[in-house]
Amino acid sequence: MFVMFRRDEDNMTSGIFKLKGLDESAVYSLTDADTGRIVERSGRDLMKTGVEITMLQPHSSTLVFLQKNNETKDIL
Repeated sequence: MFVMFRRDEDNMTSGIFKLKGLDESAVYSLTDADTGRIVERSGRDLMKTGVEITMLQPHSSTLVFLQKNNETKDIL
């Protein structure tokens, strides 16, 4: 799980964040706690390309649950 915060004075509405320490060959499910949207990405992609988080409103936060899936799939 990871949490992102946007401060009141921050003009940045989105960013790309590279995760660390994941299994490159595994597939991970990322679940947005607010919307329930689930995205599957490889550990390799999450560490090299990263995940984009968007927060349009100042003084907001986003909670994302990260789960390593049991079976491996070919996902970029």
